[in-house]
This record gives sequence, C-alpha cells and structure tokens, in this order.
Amino acid sequence: MLTIASSFQLSCGLSKQLLNFPLSAIPHRRNLKFLLATRRVHSALFSKPSVRYAILGAGFAGLSVAWHLLQFSNEALEISVDVFDEKGIGAGASGVSGGLLHPYTPKGKLVWNGVEAWKAALELLNIADAADKDIEIQTVGQVSAKPMFWQKGILRPPASQKHCADFRKFVKMSTGDHKNLAGLSCIDGTYANTLLPGLAINSHDCALYMTEGLNIDPLRYMQALWRACEQYKKHGSIRDESQPSAVLKKQHISSLACLEDEYDAVIICLGAGVNKLEELEGELPLIYCRGVVTLLVLPPGKQEEFKYEGPSILGDTWIAAQGPHNLILGATKDWDNCDTSVNVEAEAAASACHELISKATTFYPPITNWSIQGTRAGVRAMAPRTLLGKVPLVGCIDEVLNFRSSKKVQSPYYWILGGLGSRGLIYHAWLGKKLAEAVVFQNEACLPREVLQWRTEKQNLS
Repeated sequence: MLTIASSFQLSCGLSKQLLNFPLSAIPHRRNLKFLLATRRVHSALFSKPSVRYAILGAGFAGLSVAWHLLQFSNEALEISVDVFDEKGIGAGASGVSGGLLHPYTPKGKLVWNGVEAWKAALELLNIADAADKDIEIQTVGQVSAKPMFWQKGILRPPASQKHCADFRKFVKMSTGDHKNLAGLSCIDGTYANTLLPGLAINSHDCALYMTEGLNIDPLRYMQALWRACEQYKKHGSIRDESQPSAVLKKQHISSLACLEDEYDAVIICLGAGVNKLEELEGELPLIYCRGVVTLLVLPPGKQEEFKYEGPSILGDTWIAAQGPHNLILGATKDWDNCDTSVNVEAEAAASACHELISKATTFYPPITNWSIQGTRAGVRAMAPRTLLGKVPLVGCIDEVLNFRSSKKVQSPYYWILGGLGSRGLIYHAWLGKKLAEAVVFQNEACLPREVLQWRTEKQNLS
C-alpha cells in the first residue's frame, strides 16, 4: 500500500509512472486520492494528482503551516489547503499580541533552538512583507508609508541588580551561531536613556538591548501571509489559476468528525481554542492564561512623544511602539481563564488599564501622558515548563484521538502545533515548516524529538 510519503516521492520524479499507476494496486480510497485525486480526461491526458489538507486556526501557527505545505507543490503534485477559522485571519490571540520578535528569554538566554527559529521567522516575515507591498500596489497604486514591521530594536531595563548580573552573564555566554544574535548586547543606563528619553534607569545599571529586535503589526502580517498563500504558484507549476491554492472557510468546527474522509490530513493550530474541540477537551497538557492589552494614543499637543526611532520595551509589562503616536501596552495575566473573546467588559478593562499603566510607570514614567484608546484580550495556551523551557506541543495525535473518534482513521491523519504561548512569533515559522514536512512525508522523524516528549509523558501518566 502506498503512503503519502511514497506518493509524494513518486510525484516529484516519476510523474509518468504515477499517471499510469494501476488502480487495482491502490486498495484504499484515500491512497487513490493521493495519487489521482481527480482523474479528468482532457485530450486523453490525466490531470496531475492533488492533495488536500485542512488546517484549523488562522493565527501565526496555522498560516505558517499553510504556507509551508504549499511549498511541496510541484509539476507532478498539486497541494491545496483549506483553513478553518470562524472569525477570520488573526482574529484570536495572535492578533492581540504585541508583535515583539526576538529569540531570548527575559534573562537574555537564547530560547530553545532560537537560532533556527529566528532565521525562519525572518524569512517568513520577508515573504509576507513582499506580499503586503504587492497588495498595496494593486489596491492603491503605491506602497504605504506605514511599514508592516519596525526594526528599531527591543530594550529590556533591569528590575533589580540580579537582572543586571543575568544580562551580563548571558550576553557573555553567547558564542558561535548565536553570538550577538539579533544584535544582543548590554548597555549602560546613560546610553539607554539616549535611546529612549524618559526611561527610568540608573546610569550605572545595565539594560539588555537587541538592536535587531523587531516590532511587527501582527494583524497586517498575518493578512499578508494569507494573501501569499492564496496567490501561491510555484515556478513551473501548471495550477489552474481559477482554483486558489488556499481557501479560508469561516466555519465553526466543534468536532473533528465532520472533517474525516474529506481531507488527506488535518492539522490543528487552534491555540487555546483546541480545548473547545469535543475530542480534545482536557486531553492536552496545556496551561491557559488570558491577557488584556491596552491601546494607547498620544493626544495632540503633547510633547512627550515616544521617540519614534527608539526601541520597544520588554519587562513584566511590555510597551510595543506602533509608530510615533501609538503604543500597545501589555499584558495582564489571568490564569486558567479560557475566555477566548477579544472583547473586554468595561469594569475589567478599567482594572487592566490601571494595572498595566501603573507597572509601566515604574520604568517609563511618560506613559501617563498617553490616552487610553481601547483594550483587547487573548488567551495564551502554553506548554508545561521543562528543562529546555516551555517547548511547544507538535506531532501526530491519532493515538490521543482514536478512542474518542467516531471512526478509525488511517494514521497518521491528525496533527497538532500548539502550546506556543507568548512565543508564537519566534516559533511559528520554524515549527510550521517542520510540521509541514512531517505531514507531507507522514514521518515524525522530520520533527525535533523535544516537541514529541509531551506525548510520551502523557502515555506514562495514563
């Protein structure tokens, strides 16, 4: 019996043999779908086989997986993806994020596989940026003056002398491929105040400074990445231009049963929404935390303008600059709250704004001169902490689902990319690429073994 991996390998280099492959040798209907999904006769020639994937979730993770799956399309095999998200692109926690992209922990230590993740994130960002510019040229005839991302650096002031010691320690430890990754360095308080006037830091203290740290407009980034997916056409491909490579379906999916036998694989990238699937409720070792962010605007006539060329700020509360007159301040932490609504009730909004501004004032007092424009909320789904930090949950979950699924599916069929938490931006591109490869070749060996450890621990507990 041919697998998806073998059918893909055939499609890459043996298209003639593939088209002549005997139907009698394909006992399972899904394998037939992989090889000859649609056998249209035109001028006595067969069309090339196609593979369809379903992706649940249109946030950072889901869009990354979609893009990387499409990269496996070639002259002999057509891949298409349907992305399910009832609220649309970036409507969940990804769209509420501050958009601060860097590969370090709060202490300045490189995150697990930070080098690969950083490079992959920059590559995907550039792809989306190119698509963003194309959209603007097509719609308004010129590129917007407002960029999709700002490379003005990220600054982390110390909250204690221990922080200063940690900063110096980990910057000194950075060697090899990650030496000065993202422009990491320690700077003194005097220089920090030059970068961002008004910053409350002593001249003899040190701050962590990432000169190449990025601040991204999350929603605009995801919309551009989705546009790139929709318009994807690999050089040399014979894709029918009337058939898009990617389709967004604004449908509510409460059970995976409605997708069985419709697709060649289903990839779940729902973040905190995964707990709302009937088959996965309470089945994954995730920790949930709802956070509120505050949108701030500088009133007309105020002189305390946030230095436009200055960096964004990381701390227990972070400040993400979205241009010279707009800031995002975040985020509160409400543990075990799984309310995925982005809307915040008036009383809760007032409380969150007071908490965030009070904290931000300790390191950036001019924040009190800004006016509150609104609030938004999102739920982060985080993996348990390990010796490597919070490693996301990735892999095939057929074993988790089989006893609850209405049918027995041909494994591997269901996959997950979850538990990204607050590190969705740094990990989404790299792990999305790894998962896409594993799905296409039906081989978990494509994945880093660390992301599969959660499943082993779950089996040990059961």
